[in-house]
Amino acid sequence: MKKQTKLNDRQNLFDGFVHAEPALFNAFQIGQKVSSVGFDWEKPENAIEKVKEETIELGDAIRVGNREDIIEEMGDVLFAVANVARLLGINPELALRQSNQKFMKRFLYVEKELKLQGKNLKDASLGEMDLIWEKSKSVV
Repeated sequence: MKKQTKLNDRQNLFDGFVHAEPALFNAFQIGQKVSSVGFDWEKPENAIEKVKEETIELGDAIRVGNREDIIEEMGDVLFAVANVARLLGINPELALRQSNQKFMKRFLYVEKELKLQGKNLKDASLGEMDLIWEKSKSVV
């Protein structure tokens, strides 16, 4: 009952929304808010379909080459991904931090292996780096 009274005292659903959080986490929170009033997908698979749709739209925008449309569609992809995470009970900000760390560890492995071969990153071909990258997946 108290929760309902609080909602009725607001001007809109986003009154008091804190914009200072990272944008990916804000997208997660926006999804929580609208979900609380029934505006949501039934299951994560439906939200994944939205990610696919937005990715296609991003590809279309890239082909056309309009920078503003590309930025808008990229934002839509990220927003949709945040909602998939929410539906799976995953904080997208924490998941992305974990992936960033994993990527950096693997790339540092690539760099280290190249040094052992007497090469630096700028001298290595993409093919050479890819081979080491694939190896890093089983090591790091």
